[in-house]
Amino acid sequence: NWEFFPQMIYSTFMIGIIPLLSIGAWTLLKGEKKYQTIAEEINQNRAAPNTRNAEVATTLFDIPTDRIRYVEALQNYSKIGYITPQGAIKEKIERITLKDVLSEAEGSPIVKCHRSYLVNRDAVITANGNAQGLLLSLADCDKVIPVSRTWVPEFRG
Repeated sequence: NWEFFPQMIYSTFMIGIIPLLSIGAWTLLKGEKKYQTIAEEINQNRAAPNTRNAEVATTLFDIPTDRIRYVEALQNYSKIGYITPQGAIKEKIERITLKDVLSEAEGSPIVKCHRSYLVNRDAVITANGNAQGLLLSLADCDKVIPVSRTWVPEFRG
């Protein structure tokens, strides 16, 4: 009988939506807990004194690497976010790929954290985790930098 068809569709939808929402919520909470734990571990490691050897200060495009906060990929260009001597954040765009920037910055605290970003490890203040992944907050910079799942171990140790 066709008069019961809308009620049948509604009942089927309601029965199916409850398990779907519960599984989705459980997956999001599990991911958020995982990345929160990783972020807390990274923040505790940042609070401990830095035991790395002092490296020779290098420059990248006439910018000392200790002033560089992040490098963002823009296809064949790279946007370098750095702190000026006056303490202001400034961005500079150079025609170079992220891979080439990483090879030029070898031996410095600049490391890859995402397919589109490099970050200065020494400038990381805190790491925050949510269900979508890990996010880094940098010193003297408002930009939040994402960390790919591939590069999370780089920041844990």
